[in-house]
Parts: sequence; structure tokens; C-alpha cells
Amino acid sequence: MGYEVRPDGTIIASTLDEAIALSKRLRQESLQPGSPRPARNNGQNGRPVSPEEVQQKVTALLNALATAGKPGLSSTALATQLGLVNPKGLSSYVVAAKRVIKDKGGRPEKLLWRKRTAKEGAIWHTNVEKLKEIGIM
Repeated sequence: MGYEVRPDGTIIASTLDEAIALSKRLRQESLQPGSPRPARNNGQNGRPVSPEEVQQKVTALLNALATAGKPGLSSTALATQLGLVNPKGLSSYVVAAKRVIKDKGGRPEKLLWRKRTAKEGAIWHTNVEKLKEIGIM
């Protein structure tokens, strides 16, 4: 079989038939029992979360928004303040905060919300006074 493996990991076969044969062989080897599986970073998916972790997330999110004040924070700025690499990670924080607000008898849509802007994307806001009234902050 004539093929070349480049430094970046790309495999170049001499002919189409050789490329197909190599592809089939590699696929078979990867499906055999005992062959190493690629590592997957699933984050915290499916992992039970303790009440302490939930409370830490809620506190961190609401404190960040409270210190921002009336202008609020963009998703990117909020994610950065919470130590997240990507704003997509905000969802677990927001869901946890909304559940805690609801459990305390508040209306999540009135106490934690976002407004979309053309320039900055989503801007997150909170009503600190109302959160204090229901005993969250």
C-alpha cells in the first residue's frame, strides 16, 4: 500500500483504491474491542449536581449582575466574570438561578432577563431589590 502521513496527521494515498482500502482497514481497527476510544469531554452532562454547587452558581451569577447595575452585562462579559471560556456555558447558571427564584416564590421572567441588541448581543439584567425581597440576596 502506498500512502504518506503528513506532519499534520493527513494521510495521502497514491490511488483511489488504496485510499478506500486504507479507510476500511482503519475503520475496522477502530471498531475492534480493546482499541482505544477517543477521549470525550462531556463537561458535567449527566452528572448529579449537589445543592451547594447550585447555590454557588446562583450566587455567582446574581452577584455579577448586581455589581453591573442597571446597564447589565453582555453574555460574553458575564461568562468571563463567572470564569467560563464560552458564553454557551451560561445556560446552567441561568437555569439554576431561575429554579431557585421560582422555588422562593418569585417570577423568574421578572427577576432575571436578557435583552437582545444588535451591537452586543444579549444583555443580562436582574432586579436586585426584588431578589432581596424574596430572600435570595
